[in-house]
Amino acid sequence: MTNPSAISFPCDFPIKVIGHHKETFEAEITQIMEQCRSAEQNKLYPIAITKKNSKENRYLALTVTVYVENQAALDDIYRAIGKHPDIKMVL
Repeated sequence: MTNPSAISFPCDFPIKVIGHHKETFEAEITQIMEQCRSAEQNKLYPIAITKKNSKENRYLALTVTVYVENQAALDDIYRAIGKHPDIKMVL
C-alpha cells in the first residue's frame, strides 16, 4: 500500500531556499531548477522567485515557485538543490 500524497499534482509548488548571500546565488538556484525540468516546462511554466535578505545581509531566502508534474519531479528538485554548497536550508 502506498501513502497518498497531500499534494495534488500537477501544481505550482513553492520551495523556500536559504543560503549564503552572494551575487550569483539566485541565478545558480534558478539554473538548478531549470535543469531538473524539461525544456517545455521551462518555456510554458516560468519559475517565479521572491527574495528576502537576512537582517545583516549574510543570507538570502528565496521562495521559488515551480510547476511540477509529480512527486518524483519534486524529489529530484529537492535533491539537486540540496547539493549546492551555499545552501543552509531547503523547505
